[in-house]
Formats: sequence, structure tokens, C-alpha cells
Amino acid sequence: MTCKASPDSYRVSETTLALRHDFSIEYETVAFDKKGIFYSKKTPKELLNERCIQSGVLLEGRIASAKVRLGIQHKVPLLVDPTQTS
Repeated sequence: MTCKASPDSYRVSETTLALRHDFSIEYETVAFDKKGIFYSKKTPKELLNERCIQSGVLLEGRIASAKVRLGIQHKVPLLVDPTQTS
């Protein structure tokens, strides 16, 4: 199912499965969600940072913390909101 919602209205949530950067004239990100596929003019980094800010932190802070705690530097997994559990 593809959703034609406003390209600026998508928000990362607990139903977000993946974000893929896309080099399209119309949008920057394809968001794969349990509710469908959405398109956004914002980059994946902008969408993730908006979600992190809702939790009171910056994306860069989450990444830096994960690097220190896990001892890795590349392809660091990101826990966007640790207060949300499945």
C-alpha cells in the first residue's frame, strides 16, 4: 500500500520499519511503515532528529552514546525512543 500523504507530514513512530534515502526530485525519503509506504521531502536524518527531539535529546547525542556504550564507530544502531517498548 502506497500512501500519498503530504511529503512534509510523515513522522517517525513506533510503526516505522525503515527509512531509505532517495534521490528523487519530489522527495528525499521513502518511509516504510506498518501503515504503508510514505514519502517525505525531509532527509532520513531530519526525520530521525525530529523524533529524538520529541524525547528530549538530539540525534547526534543518541549516536555518540551508542558509540561509547557499544564500542563501535560505524553503522551504529539507533534507539530512537528508549521509553517506547513493543
